[in-house]
Amino acid sequence: MHSSKPSLREARRRGRRRPAKGKSDLVAIHTEQVAVEEPREAGPVHVGHQMWKKLGVDEVLARAGLSARARVLREIMNSLTVTL
Repeated sequence: MHSSKPSLREARRRGRRRPAKGKSDLVAIHTEQVAVEEPREAGPVHVGHQMWKKLGVDEVLARAGLSARARVLREIMNSLTVTL
């Protein structure tokens, strides 16, 4: 019985292929020269925003008569309370 999966040797050989001339997708990064500027926490804010969208809170507030500006400000206030 012959498996359709490539062998480890074949996978390694394929991984050593060189990209076409001038078409390399490799990038050299000097990690000791990387700096972080203005770090922000994304986890809870992102989850809160996704839940806001998934639950349709914006639509509910729009039907309740809140303006687009008020809805955006409400979401921002919710995000701030999550991260505090």
